[in-house]
Amino acid sequence: MRDQPNQVLLTFDVEGLPPREDFFDNYSFMCVHKTLDLLEEKGLRGIFFFTGFGAEQIREHQDLVERLSFHEIGYHSSSHSGESGIIEYTDVPSYEEAVNISLQRETSHVNPETGEIEGKGGIWALRETFPKNDVVCFRAPFLAWSPPHLEALKKLGIMFDLSSIISEDPVSFRGIVFYPCSIPIDSAIRTFVYKGPEDSFPKPILNAMLRRKVTVFAMHPQALVVKNLYAGRDKYSIGGNVRTKFIFSLLKLLFDRICFLQKSNLIEVTPLLSQNWQFLRLESIDVEKIYWRSVQHVMRLFNSNPRFVLSHFMHFFGQSEGK
Repeated sequence: MRDQPNQVLLTFDVEGLPPREDFFDNYSFMCVHKTLDLLEEKGLRGIFFFTGFGAEQIREHQDLVERLSFHEIGYHSSSHSGESGIIEYTDVPSYEEAVNISLQRETSHVNPETGEIEGKGGIWALRETFPKNDVVCFRAPFLAWSPPHLEALKKLGIMFDLSSIISEDPVSFRGIVFYPCSIPIDSAIRTFVYKGPEDSFPKPILNAMLRRKVTVFAMHPQALVVKNLYAGRDKYSIGGNVRTKFIFSLLKLLFDRICFLQKSNLIEVTPLLSQNWQFLRLESIDVEKIYWRSVQHVMRLFNSNPRFVLSHFMHFFGQSEGK
């Protein structure tokens, strides 16, 4: 008999279509509305992550801001620009300097085209856009985080990180609660749509919820837009494309299953980040492995080759490089 149901978090990174994640268009907004429709239909709440640059854009859509305010709001860094991302600008010899650089960038409007700072923005822009919400959680673009950056965000009121792969359960270290790595739902759905096999969705996803004390699902609403290959032109569709409708039906199926498990008291779907965590046991972790998990995507996507970030991880976790 379970003492309490397993916790499930539904999280969403609100972005534009790759490779221009920083820029929203009408389809991006429509996908967020459609995702909110599904959540509201099932009585579910989630956490929606925005960059500071994205928050400035969505501010012009107050109807959407009001709908999103019912949910929790998280921070996704000042911008999503891979060329001037977290790993790159914290890759300096001094840990303290990296913290100060992060503090400056995360309180500034950063031009995603140039990476240049152009006035106030960042987390302040997000909090100004959503004044009713407490912004206390963070997820890094590409899950590429670095310790000095996270310490800077802690100074700005961030208490929870959903970027790292440290533990299957929430653990606290140096005043930050690290949540387990998220399961990318939209990737699973799109893999099923385009490749199969039939048992690839949603069985493994459901098993994760039943096995883990805390499961974090990550979705990108804009990933529900499918390129309309049949239109004979570079056009995206959210309403008429058959494949897009199928993707939404799969997401609805997943939400149906989640609601069933919640009614059976096997899981609890909540957007609230729990205080039910343990302190991190340093002897249980491999710092170099945590580091490589953080930098692997940006190294592959942008040919990044950080020189000092590993030493920042070692400093943060109180270890010497090479230990």
